[in-house]
Amino acid sequence: MIHHVVYILDIAIISAIIYLIYKLIRKTEAFKIIIGLLVIFIFYYVAKESGLELTATILQRIFQISSLGLILIFQPELRTMLRKLGGFFTFTQEKKEIIHDIEEAAFSMSKDKVGALIIFDPEEKVTFQTEDMVKINADYSNELLETIFFKNSPLHDGAVIIQNGKIAYAGCKLPLKASVRKEYGHLGTRHLAALETAEMFDVTGIVVSEETGNISIATSRGIRKIETKEKFRLFLKERKKAKKRFEKIQKKQKKY
Repeated sequence: MIHHVVYILDIAIISAIIYLIYKLIRKTEAFKIIIGLLVIFIFYYVAKESGLELTATILQRIFQISSLGLILIFQPELRTMLRKLGGFFTFTQEKKEIIHDIEEAAFSMSKDKVGALIIFDPEEKVTFQTEDMVKINADYSNELLETIFFKNSPLHDGAVIIQNGKIAYAGCKLPLKASVRKEYGHLGTRHLAALETAEMFDVTGIVVSEETGNISIATSRGIRKIETKEKFRLFLKERKKAKKRFEKIQKKQKKY
C-alpha cells in the first residue's frame, strides 16, 4: 500500500514539474525548439523501425547534438522558473507608484517631444533576447529616466527595461523583424520594436514619439495611442483585468 502511495506521489511531482516548465516556455522560442526536437525524434524512430540505418544514424546524431545544447537554450526559462519558485517565499511585485511615476515622466517627455521606449519585463524574458544593453539596476526616478532619454544621451535611442520596480537596463536594442503593419499605417522603429516585443513576450511597452510627442502603449493585442493621463491609467487597469479574465478562461477550457 505504501509503495502505491509513493508511486502516485512520484508521478504527481513529475507531472507538476512538467506542467510548470510548460507554462514557463509555452510562449517562448524554446517551446518551438522542443517541438522541433520531438519531430526529429519521431522521424528517427520511424527510420529506425523501417530499417533506414543511415537516415536513423544521422537523425540520432542531430538529436544528440541538439540535446546537449538544451541547457544553454533554456537558460532564460530556467532562470525565470527559479525566480518564480523563490516567489513563493519572497513575494515581490512592481509598486503601483512606479506606474504613476512613469506616467508623469512619459507626459513630461511628450511635452518636450523626447523620444522614449519603456518595457515592463517583470518575468525577465526580454533581456535574454536583447543586444547592446547597459546594466543600470537603479531605483526608479523620473529624473534618471528622463536623463537616459535626453536627446544628447548615448542611451537615448535604445529601450529602458523596468524589472521589479527598478530601471534594470538602458540602451537596449530589441529584436526587430520590421514586419509590415497595414492595420496601423506607418509605424516608426520605436513603435515597431515595442509592438513586436509585446507580442513576442506578452509584456507592456510605452512609447513616446520623437516626431509628434504622442504616447502609445503596446501590448500583445496591439498598439494604441493615449491622449490623456486618465486614459493612460484606465488602459493599464483594463489591461490587467483583461489578462486575468483571459487566464481564467484558459483554465476553464483546460478542464474540458
